Amino acid sequence: MITEIFITPFQDQADRHQKVKDYIRKNVPHNAKVLDLGGASNCWGSPVVNHVADLFVEPKDQIKFLKSDIKIFSFNFEHYEEWSILEEYCKHNGLFDFVICSHTLEDLHAPFVACQKMNKIAKAGYIAIPNRYQELKRFETHVPRSHPLRGYRGYHHHRWMYRISNSKLIGYPKQSWIEYLNVRTLEEHGFAEDGLELSFFWKDNFDFEFVPASSLLDNREGRPRVFELLEADDSGI
Repeated sequence: MITEIFITPFQDQADRHQKVKDYIRKNVPHNAKVLDLGGASNCWGSPVVNHVADLFVEPKDQIKFLKSDIKIFSFNFEHYEEWSILEEYCKHNGLFDFVICSHTLEDLHAPFVACQKMNKIAKAGYIAIPNRYQELKRFETHVPRSHPLRGYRGYHHHRWMYRISNSKLIGYPKQSWIEYLNVRTLEEHGFAEDGLELSFFWKDNFDFEFVPASSLLDNREGRPRVFELLEADDSGI
């Protein structure tokens, strides 16, 4: 279940990361197996992290981590069969005591695979993703005016938006309709802050749902689910 939810300004991420590491030191056993899922580019959980899994990581990459004895797994999170590398490891060594998955789920084509498998290979964890407001506002104005991405809503490489409702992580696919959303509508619904990260601790397992793209704007069975993105969730915004 989801045990604690945080909303963190991006400028305070370093402080949040330290608090997560302190939490792990306090709440997991000594010599625990701690996995960073998707942490090859920024393994901020080191030195408490002693296992890293990512598509873009190889044994020779150990030099960029702070521990030389870190165990590395390289596979594609979106393919069920490739998770066998971690499942086999857990079969012989026990479940991971804790898993960090930070700013990874929004990038995947099929994040539901990673969510399902995290529940099977770990006892507890921490997940961080951009607040959905970040994916609905235009902020990439640092690129030249002539660049096609200038004014694009959200992060151009992200594929999913997230909120937490009734202790469930809910993913919504990013579609072209967000380009036509009135910013005033966002502000009227309380989305006044920018640069926010949504994160949470979970224990035993966590509930999740990924909304089919076809139902976001479908009103045949009631209100389209797109309106959920404008409602307050368990984080309070």
